[in-house]
Amino acid sequence: MRIALVVNPTSGRKFNREAIKILRDRLLENHQVEDFSASSDKELDDVGKVLSKNIDVIIICGGDGTVSRICSYLINSDVPLIVYPTGSGNDFANHLNMTDDVNSLIKNIERFETKKINTISINDGQHHSLTISCFAFEAKVNRIASTLPRFFGRVKYTVATFVALLGKSHETVNIESSAVSETNSYSLAILANAPSFGGGMIISNKANVEADDLYLILVNKVNKLKLIYLFLLLLAGKHYGRPEFRQYPVKSIEVKGVDTVIRAQSDGDSISIGDFTAKMLPKSLTVLVCN
Repeated sequence: MRIALVVNPTSGRKFNREAIKILRDRLLENHQVEDFSASSDKELDDVGKVLSKNIDVIIICGGDGTVSRICSYLINSDVPLIVYPTGSGNDFANHLNMTDDVNSLIKNIERFETKKINTISINDGQHHSLTISCFAFEAKVNRIASTLPRFFGRVKYTVATFVALLGKSHETVNIESSAVSETNSYSLAILANAPSFGGGMIISNKANVEADDLYLILVNKVNKLKLIYLFLLLLAGKHYGRPEFRQYPVKSIEVKGVDTVIRAQSDGDSISIGDFTAKMLPKSLTVLVCN
């Protein structure tokens, strides 16, 4: 097989880079490998535009941001991808049982069993999301988390949450969807295609990349002490029974800012500033099945 190996050299630590070299050497024993290295958005875009040409499998070595950026160029392609997770979050890879074990990855490539999964189209394809899109307090948390040093690892999101609490902890927006139509102030507002974000925090017990719907998750504005309490419940996976937590199945939403300009985030990265629309793209991305 002809395999594209896409590596973000700034993602992960030294042992990840050494493991990727081992992976490449193992692949060369039986396959052709075409190497791509990209870290900036422009570099990732340049790689994404040429990836599906004469390629049988795409391996993406990076975190959720890298994977999401590359996958935006693979929408409705039949070329399957698999992720070697090297980021601090890796929620997409974890959801699909894609691990950093080289032997397992190679076995899954050799089996070559594929399936189609759902994605989220934002602003009619201007952006795509694999896991979640957020547009209230947690979007601010994501922006702060992206600026923190790499050594924080998986606690980065927790640290960013408490830093974000020093400022405004809600956003007022108008939401239009088939399930809910309202204008409100929200401490939490997430559109989920997958169950987790922030490196393993399970926000939804229903969202799945093979589900029939996306899930809109809302928590109305609460004071900061209550927000900290709800965050701790979220970490413990005990938030589902709380009256503050609302979860709706939706196919699409339209979000408009009321008192401020929306600064939404998708898969941990910023999207266009301002009002936006989002909708499910059923079975729009081809992945390798991982056991």
